[in-house]
Amino acid sequence: MPITRSLICLAVALWALPATAQGLDSERARTLIEDILYVYAPRDGAPFALATTGEPRITTNGARQDVALPGLKSVIYGISIDLGDVVLSLEDAGGDQVTMNATLPEQFTLHDPLGEPIGELTLAAPRFVGVWDRGLFAFRKLDAGAENLTIASPDASSRLTIRHFAVAGVAEPVGPQRWQSEHAVEMAGVELYDSAIGGRVTIDLLRYGDTLRNIDLASLGALVQATRFDPLSMWPRAQLSEDLLDLAADVYDFVAIDAQETTLEASGLQITGDPDFTMSIAEIALSSHWTNLAGGRATIENGARLSGMAVGTNQPPEVTELIPTEIDFRVDGRNLPLAQLLRAMSAFARETDVPVEELEGMANSQLAFELRRLFSEAGAEFRIVDSRILAPAASARIDGAAVIDATSVAGLIGSLTLELAGLDRVMGMAMEQGGEAAQAAMVLLILQGLGEQVTLTNGIVVRRYVLTLDGDGVVRLNGTDLGPLMQSLQKREG
Repeated sequence: MPITRSLICLAVALWALPATAQGLDSERARTLIEDILYVYAPRDGAPFALATTGEPRITTNGARQDVALPGLKSVIYGISIDLGDVVLSLEDAGGDQVTMNATLPEQFTLHDPLGEPIGELTLAAPRFVGVWDRGLFAFRKLDAGAENLTIASPDASSRLTIRHFAVAGVAEPVGPQRWQSEHAVEMAGVELYDSAIGGRVTIDLLRYGDTLRNIDLASLGALVQATRFDPLSMWPRAQLSEDLLDLAADVYDFVAIDAQETTLEASGLQITGDPDFTMSIAEIALSSHWTNLAGGRATIENGARLSGMAVGTNQPPEVTELIPTEIDFRVDGRNLPLAQLLRAMSAFARETDVPVEELEGMANSQLAFELRRLFSEAGAEFRIVDSRILAPAASARIDGAAVIDATSVAGLIGSLTLELAGLDRVMGMAMEQGGEAAQAAMVLLILQGLGEQVTLTNGIVVRRYVLTLDGDGVVRLNGTDLGPLMQSLQKREG
């Protein structure tokens, strides 16, 4: 069943409802639970759903209302978790807010989309406490977690264990009609084992954080409830129709989202495969920051840093010295017309009867030309900023910039600067090995000759390569047109 207009109206109506009188009686508790179960009822295309096997039972316990939810089931992207009978204790928290404290079992069963059991989940000391704001139809505060969480397959061939698991969230007003929402997930002592491949992955600590700044949280909630669509995601879920894409694009214009910040940090990653392969990464830091999302031109800054990398193999030292020990990569984007892109995708799907899920792969279609035009008119620009790859034998630094230009032959104009250190050492290592490695050394010798030798301020000698692409589609390396060289190589191969 598709998401209906009545659901859209319900989400908006729930946001617009005035605050009810303070105090929490059984009828108010029943209405609140029924609203939540209705909005999160299983529907086609919904990534998250809640359902019970019977009607909620309300019991008054002083100032508290205890709600028994028989056979509660949660569905997350098709994977269902049978939570069993859950008791939710509700208590008035002032205004239109309610404190929810769930009593959860310590063992659950997981099923795949066809209903087949795929694992058992056990945990110790589960907790779930939140402050629900009916006006926002969201949690103002959330604190959930457990200890010694384990998910094991029915045949015990694979197992995931997490020593400590915690989820926290808070939504706070930062001005008239404006909110800030923060969520965090932390896992410690993570271990994943699969006997079929004999592999094991362990992580000492894993943290995920997400912040939405200066947003109209109620309008955002109405959009998400109506379309099951994350407006901060570049590509929509495949189940969305072009009508819902239109709705998402329309709402996107007036949902005031100033910025989103997402981070993922991990430490102590260890991957063990067969006896001849191990890999470890001491620190991982991934970040994605979006700004000016409420305006017509968004900005994005993406970063990835991996340090303390080590790989254990049975390869000779000449090979292992080329394996990076540190990677630092950053890509920025400016003037990104997100709402216009959504509308273009929607219009193309409607006019050509192309399913939404096929749009992403149509790189050479009319849609691609339309998206390029939108990027060009907006002045969209992408940059690789001071990115580095370090290995014991060599290192590389990369900078680059590209501007989308619909009038150019290639559709963009840009340049890429690459600085290589240690090229002489790598060639020497390859020559010593002989055979195919020696042939590769000859290619490196040609590459070395094409580069400009530069001594940096720290005394390190590097080979610098500046690759440019102009509006006529001409590619140059350090100012020299590469066209004749490429044609010569093609003739030799022929």
